Amino acid sequence: MNDGFLNDLGDAQAAEENVCLSEDYRDLLEFNKLQKLVDFIAAPTTNSYRSVPERLTIGMDLKTVDGSTVRVYLKRHWSDKTGSSNKPRQEAVSEWDNIRELAQQNLKVPEAMAVGWGMVKKHAVAFVMMKEVPGQQADHFIEANFSGPDDIKLKPFVEQLAVYAAGFHQLGYNHRDFYLCHTFVQKNKDTYLLHLIDLQRVQKRRVLRRRWLVKDLAQLNYSALKLVSSEYRKLFYEVYCRETGQTKEKLLGAIKKKTETMVKRELQGKNR
Repeated sequence: MNDGFLNDLGDAQAAEENVCLSEDYRDLLEFNKLQKLVDFIAAPTTNSYRSVPERLTIGMDLKTVDGSTVRVYLKRHWSDKTGSSNKPRQEAVSEWDNIRELAQQNLKVPEAMAVGWGMVKKHAVAFVMMKEVPGQQADHFIEANFSGPDDIKLKPFVEQLAVYAAGFHQLGYNHRDFYLCHTFVQKNKDTYLLHLIDLQRVQKRRVLRRRWLVKDLAQLNYSALKLVSSEYRKLFYEVYCRETGQTKEKLLGAIKKKTETMVKRELQGKNR
């Protein structure tokens, strides 16, 4: 399956389909003729947000009855090989379930609007649709709102980000893709509204072992290397360890080692 497949669905019908629409958004989706599996899979790909093998995320503006628009993101999964495959369904449903579960824990995440899976033109396909979260991704927010890595105004932002990360981990979750770009930030007077996105790989663990914390925190550290000074990154871990009861020295050593490995891989031209 490729762009040609997406652009050549025509009047294709799903050989098998399962679609779940959030009751909060059912009227909006039906007003925009988004009800069946093929409606979501065949939506125009002109506004591509991110494309990786067997996954494409696009932005869409859905029209409302009163003429306004609602910005949403549609993430589509598929198998390049024809025939049955559980992977597309697992990825879409995992994100749907994670969004709903994290929302119940009062964490700020996108609103889940629809999910579906099935078979189209002998390919296993799936999708999940989410409402856009407010603000900017954190790396862009830092670049736009602070004068440099050691801007004193960074201090309260870093502290709040640390509390936010600690709260997420204390609930037993790890993200597995915890880069700054997957946190969205909206400033609200002297505080920051933070939303976590890209939740398909999030896992809830009965015992959240330190290696999973280290992986998340090293990803965050790696993405902040050029944006936040070493002093403020140390402040982040001081606050994080105070919130979680972790031993700072041991945690920092492991994060530093993991970050150095990531930098080395970047220099070698390897994907993160």
